[in-house]
Amino acid sequence: SDLTAVEKIIEKIRLSGLFADRVSVVTSIKELPSILSEKCDLCFLAGFENEKDFVKTLVSSGFKQTDENVFKGKYPLVVIDESTDIAEEVKKILKKNVGTLTFKLFGASENRLKETIKALTSLYSGVFFDYIVKDDDVKVTVFYGDSTPKMIVDEAVKNFIKAFKQELYAEDDTSLYERFYQAAKLRGKTVSTAESMTGGRIAANIISVKGASEIFYEGFVTYNTRSKIDRLSVSEQTIKENGVVSAPVAYEMAKGITDFGIANVAITITGYAGGKEKADTDGLCFIGVSVDKNVKVYKYKFTGSREEVIAKAANTAIFVALKDILEAV
Repeated sequence: SDLTAVEKIIEKIRLSGLFADRVSVVTSIKELPSILSEKCDLCFLAGFENEKDFVKTLVSSGFKQTDENVFKGKYPLVVIDESTDIAEEVKKILKKNVGTLTFKLFGASENRLKETIKALTSLYSGVFFDYIVKDDDVKVTVFYGDSTPKMIVDEAVKNFIKAFKQELYAEDDTSLYERFYQAAKLRGKTVSTAESMTGGRIAANIISVKGASEIFYEGFVTYNTRSKIDRLSVSEQTIKENGVVSAPVAYEMAKGITDFGIANVAITITGYAGGKEKADTDGLCFIGVSVDKNVKVYKYKFTGSREEVIAKAANTAIFVALKDILEAV
């Protein structure tokens, strides 16, 4: 069967914070009443305007056609006109009867997410989790029905937060860069950046947040090795001994920014985004973060296309800088 139309509807619903747990295909319309009555506590019918007998069959099986605001009977039934936007209609109705919570994580592996969610859903009946990952940034949505006890929801959420304490950066749909801006502003920080492999992506993403001028001072794109020496006072000897992509260079880049005396937070990065020909060094990078002249350097090796590596590296730099700002005394 062609599920293209169904997949489009499901994806649209998912992007709004709801998700599909299962898609079933039946060989005959006659099978639906028994299947639905076993597995559904709310049924949506779309595209059945000309199947009056089928709707009658569902009603005779225990389903009760109902108003979207009042679900009555053992199996409430909502019939959606085919001319309407099916996904929008389903979202509108479900949002009234399904509670949702949103959490934002960074760097949590999908395997760990799957294992943790599987364990939590088996422990806490009526609580469900879905997640979307993009460039190592993770949006997790928790779902629960009206009939799910608050104590169960709270316990499931508490254990989820405990499992991802190190990766959690927001308990709502705040973006990573918005969270960074909030933390820097609250602590009176002034931020400058120096980038090579990310080509200004970190600075651009910071500036994309409204009000960024309150925390952001300047950004350097020191792409060429000579630029790092001339603009940031990176030692030629350091580069000669360690290579331009190294922890000492990332350290000196961060120190060079803070030595100007304006910014008290510096974020720097040097690395290999990857070229036309694959190399073992592709994705390798060093991120320097200075908070009040306390410099730390982080080593990472990202996978993916050149664009994916750049996006992951930029996001990671902001995440580790956010953590360092929050942990600074």
